[in-house]
Amino acid sequence: MTQPHEPPRTPPFQLFRDAHGIPHVRAAGERALAYGQGYVTALDRADQLETGRLRAEARLAARIGPDGLAWDRFAVRVRLADTARRVADALATPEREWLAAYARGVNAGLGHHDGPWRTWTPIGLFLVDHVLFNGFPAVLWRDHVARTLGPRFPGVPPATLAEWFASDGGPGAGSDAGSNAWAIAPDATASGSPLLAGDPHRVLELPGTYQQIRLACTAEDDDVPYDVLGLAFPGVPGVQHFGYALADGGHPGGHPDDGAGGVAWGITNAMAHHVEVFEERLRRGADGGWEAHGPDGWEPAASGRETIEIRDVDGETAGRGEQPPFRESVPWIETSRGVWIATRQDDTTPDEETRQFTIRWPVRVLADAGVPAWRRLLRARSARDVAATFGDGWVDPVNRVLTADSGGDILSLTAGRITERAPDERVLPVPAWTDAARERPWVRLPEPERVTTGVAVDANERPVTRPDTTTDDPPGEGDGRRAGRPRDRRPNREAHALGWSYAPYRADRIRHLLANPPAGGETPFTQHRIHADVSSSAALALMARLGTPEPLRPWAEAGAPMDADSTDAATFARWRDAIVRHLANDPRLDGLRPTDPHGTGSPYGEIYAPWFVPETAIGFGLPRLPDALDVGSDSLDLDTLWAGDPDDPAHNTPTAAWGDLHTLAPTRLPGGPELTYPTAPISGDNDTVRCTGSTPGVSPQAARGSVARWIWDLTDRRNSRWVVPFGASGVPGDPHTADQHATWAAGDTIPVETDWDRLEPVDPGPIETGRPSEPHPEPRRNTHGRQD
Repeated sequence: MTQPHEPPRTPPFQLFRDAHGIPHVRAAGERALAYGQGYVTALDRADQLETGRLRAEARLAARIGPDGLAWDRFAVRVRLADTARRVADALATPEREWLAAYARGVNAGLGHHDGPWRTWTPIGLFLVDHVLFNGFPAVLWRDHVARTLGPRFPGVPPATLAEWFASDGGPGAGSDAGSNAWAIAPDATASGSPLLAGDPHRVLELPGTYQQIRLACTAEDDDVPYDVLGLAFPGVPGVQHFGYALADGGHPGGHPDDGAGGVAWGITNAMAHHVEVFEERLRRGADGGWEAHGPDGWEPAASGRETIEIRDVDGETAGRGEQPPFRESVPWIETSRGVWIATRQDDTTPDEETRQFTIRWPVRVLADAGVPAWRRLLRARSARDVAATFGDGWVDPVNRVLTADSGGDILSLTAGRITERAPDERVLPVPAWTDAARERPWVRLPEPERVTTGVAVDANERPVTRPDTTTDDPPGEGDGRRAGRPRDRRPNREAHALGWSYAPYRADRIRHLLANPPAGGETPFTQHRIHADVSSSAALALMARLGTPEPLRPWAEAGAPMDADSTDAATFARWRDAIVRHLANDPRLDGLRPTDPHGTGSPYGEIYAPWFVPETAIGFGLPRLPDALDVGSDSLDLDTLWAGDPDDPAHNTPTAAWGDLHTLAPTRLPGGPELTYPTAPISGDNDTVRCTGSTPGVSPQAARGSVARWIWDLTDRRNSRWVVPFGASGVPGDPHTADQHATWAAGDTIPVETDWDRLEPVDPGPIETGRPSEPHPEPRRNTHGRQD
């Protein structure tokens, strides 16, 4: 039962904001601080939080109508809410109370006195943000490639067929996963202390993916003070991926930040194959329940149904033969290997066989999303603390971590839970009825590696120990010229190669830029040349393969910069699009566009459609695919391709600059308010360090890219810098909804402000306090093992 309401009272936290509206929250204890973080997040990102909660609960269609059905069906099948509840139920008391305090703060900020946010809701939002961030949809795509092209290319192994459509020979390089991070050792900085920097790459969302925030626990009621600033996920307490904690934990008396050093961290995606996909055989048992064919024969599978509601929007659901609210019963199945995610029966499948797929998701297997690590990171005092926290407690997704402290330690590691799988087992779904489907042990990840000199770069590249010597870059790698690289001598990096494909260009480009430091050494201000770099190594590689046209040779010699004001960059993009469309029309690739009578864009429904666009996959495969198909310059008719597409006159305007075509196209909240942002020319492209990803052959618009930039100075936190696209607020009309956007668009950053005396105190006023409804919501009808 719910708790009785408490009367309004003075907030148990203090709230301050800087000139960009970024919240700084201070409280005497960690639960009061978590409450304050939840409260201010509700003030700044209310619609984003509520949309995330509805997604976690498979109730998006109840808010926005039929457009939310695809997500709700997926959330039911993948058991998202049930997984979040399991994780919450398995937590120790301190973590459960910490989450509950955050949920109470959100409820108070939203005005839900006994509101719908519960202890498990923040976990649900974290899972919403990451359940499709891993590589399992790409496994379904590779299976589609192998089934479709296998008969047309007899003798070519399925893994090779899949490699044709990937940047360096496998999945992930063209996915939404990505990021840059680099650490600069004391011998290369002006201050003599380490410096960390980077930027995460995701789908560009409005409001933004990350929340800039500072959390200060003065420990008047607790025994562990801390003062941490960083980038948080709206709806999730703490600072998970990118943070900077003061070494002394802050000042209990709330004095101004004296700039003392501390410990900082940042992550990139490890591109690991950590969510396994299984092909299942399912049948009804004698009792009417489901059975699955495992390695030891037929075995019972759990199953059930959940009812989702569908809001009637402009009569779209009329004609269903029911009265509002409209409902749909969605089935779910779970075998001993994992949750059922997809069914396929089409011309690649025999009539008598329907192909079913499940995934083994570490979060669900372990009932652990890494929550203790989220809380423990706030108390870190050294790079070793951070490394131990990630190494012991991080679960999903698998990340590369760089951490450094003011004592000069820099550590590099991989963190997360991943099953032992050979590289050839990471390509296609594993048949559930074979020994390969038996449960495997978790990988024992290598110990953290120390970086003592030079630089360390992580940018989703295939882990390979780099030589110390200067080398000549092969065509299309690095910047195409002789490129001295600083030392990146982390040993045995190959042991961290836990995926199948990696991004081939950005890391080498960053190393090249860092090999030419400014006089006096690196500082936070000198990182702009790296964050803002737009040289396209992929363009150089493609032209090296097909020949560089005379008009673009000066542009190529300059490093193929994808500058917004460059007509050469636009010309190249038009030519690349024409090549992609030409290859997409190759009759040997006919059938890659799935036959889909329902118009969802994939054989598995709308959720998976982004992975089943042939042009997208072909664009990722350049220049490998022309070689695989033996398509040479002559057969491509380059003169015609350079002329562009006559059916797209706007795209082919000879005077158009790249920025005229390459505009921003962020994903907006479904059913959310209309937020505006200033238009600005956008430089960069998919493979450039300054990532603003377009979709060659489909659209020049940037739908993904750098969702934040960060620079942590381990000498003095006040010298650190950061930025997000748009701004700190998601409230329409708020001056901080888009006040950072022009800076972000220019590839720049804004200073971090930490001096309490320079911050503006904000009085939230009396707030309603209540407790989240702690029994879980009324369970939906469950039919475990029975006819459903």
